[in-house]
Amino acid sequence: MSYGDAITADAVYQLTDKTKKILETLKQQATDAGVSDVSIHMRFGNPKKVIAKEFPSDHHDDLIIIGATGLSAVERLMVGSVTSYVTRAAKQDVKAQRVLVNGNYRPMNFPIHTGDRVMLDFIPADFQTPFPHVIPDASKPLKVVYENEDLLIVNKNRGDKTHANQPGEVGATLNQAENYLQPAADAYMVHRLDQQTSGALIIGKNPAVVPILVRMIKDKTVKRTYLAWVHGRLNQPTGVVNDPIGRDPNDRRKRKINGVHAQSALTNYRVVQSGTTATLVSLQLQTGRTHQIRVHLASIGNPIINDPLYDPNSQPGHPMLLHSWKIKMLTPFYYQLLEVYAPLPPEFNM
Repeated sequence: MSYGDAITADAVYQLTDKTKKILETLKQQATDAGVSDVSIHMRFGNPKKVIAKEFPSDHHDDLIIIGATGLSAVERLMVGSVTSYVTRAAKQDVKAQRVLVNGNYRPMNFPIHTGDRVMLDFIPADFQTPFPHVIPDASKPLKVVYENEDLLIVNKNRGDKTHANQPGEVGATLNQAENYLQPAADAYMVHRLDQQTSGALIIGKNPAVVPILVRMIKDKTVKRTYLAWVHGRLNQPTGVVNDPIGRDPNDRRKRKINGVHAQSALTNYRVVQSGTTATLVSLQLQTGRTHQIRVHLASIGNPIINDPLYDPNSQPGHPMLLHSWKIKMLTPFYYQLLEVYAPLPPEFNM
């Protein structure tokens, strides 16, 4: 799967069913008119930001192009080599003056010819907004290690939740990010770190970028590297743990190898530093199961030091030594290679 494929598939799902029906109808009209290949381009904000799903075509005039002027709007549709009509499904938008042909508002049945530029001005109501309200919390400063106009990468504190679990709850990293970003932007959760895990965490700054980042993480185009101090010495300098993980039937807080509803799980590890009784390891996930690193390391006899769930020798009040150390990715929209490191907490200096 190409980068374009990966980031486009979920970029469209936030459209409502009505909006998707309009766009799919326009695509079908192009197909019915003999257009064999269709490219879809979505632009959020600056026109230089492009999310694209490409279908190879030698007929570059035979395109429908979907773009956007704002973070919640689609800017333009261009139909090439097609004489068609805008779908009747959107006729109710005529009075709202949301459809333009070549810069002029037109009725929905206005014929479209080759090279015409059709603009559909979408409004926030066209988009589903499943994101809960985040209460800003200024009680702790946010440790920002990277920021652009679409996302933050922060160094999460050990002991802080990624997000609040109850209405009105504060104290989580997402609450801190909301306070940091206001009033210019809001904080949107992209992925989680366990409460006792510190380190690099990606936070979205607009709803458009969230599904893109989620898909990138799912498809492993975001490379995340963890560091952990574990008990004992590992048998090999590098290795793979490939054991399915499911729920522990005896403890709802925990996961276990071959537990209830187990799913495949694969973790790569590399020894960074060996001591007499402990080893520093670098880890990369090929899957994203709950507690995956913690369960896998414990399963091979090397639990993370002070893991409150999986280290039988854990000392209460002492920090679990697992840290999200590095994130490597292409930034959405700009495709710039980014490599960000979250500074290690002092307890890692063993």
